[in-house]
Amino acid sequence: MILSNGLGQTLAFIKSKSKEGNAYELIYKQLTDYMKSEHTSRINMPNGEDDLTKWVINVDSSTYRYITQEILAFLNWLRRFAEGLIKEKEDANE
Repeated sequence: MILSNGLGQTLAFIKSKSKEGNAYELIYKQLTDYMKSEHTSRINMPNGEDDLTKWVINVDSSTYRYITQEILAFLNWLRRFAEGLIKEKEDANE
């Protein structure tokens, strides 16, 4: 979705679908926590910011690109991590 619709629109969609305890809420929270963490490579969400979508849509274009790259890298890592957990579970069930 990020590649076809852009980061801001994708975050707005995820946030709109977010409900207590669902997967959208978890993804949005994980993205926010990651962007606030010290583990990002180029840019961090300022501590005073609480809304990831609002922050993303209000930055300049070069910062927007850095944030997009950072979030895509994080989501790629998260996907690989989840695939590893699924593989481990499948191996344990054999």
